[in-house]
Amino acid sequence: MNRKVLLKILERLGSRADSVPNGREVLERLARQPCDLILMDIQLPELDGLEATRRLHTVMPSDAAPYILALTANARKEDYHACLDAGMQDYLSKPVRTDDLMAAMVRADDWLQFDHRATLAVAWPQLGA
Repeated sequence: MNRKVLLKILERLGSRADSVPNGREVLERLARQPCDLILMDIQLPELDGLEATRRLHTVMPSDAAPYILALTANARKEDYHACLDAGMQDYLSKPVRTDDLMAAMVRADDWLQFDHRATLAVAWPQLGA
């Protein structure tokens, strides 16, 4: 349900997002079609969000890598630092609130210098959808 709500929020904000169900498919999708921003759930099946981010940074030049916003139910300081250490630029705890997502999109906009209708990918597990 959270994935559907998140996609609706993004749609209301004027962004188009593609949903990807696991970390392996994130990497496969990026190999086919780049995107500007990834909302990456940490608890992805097959390849978790942290490892998918690490691998992404080994295959993409840093100036071509997307902005990665971590999404996790864990809100501890250690979790935040694990996300940054993996190469993610920002972090939101779940459930995601619209105001927090909007603030994160502004931070991403400042970092990437793109408008809010940029290409997005949402990496969120299909389980419980």
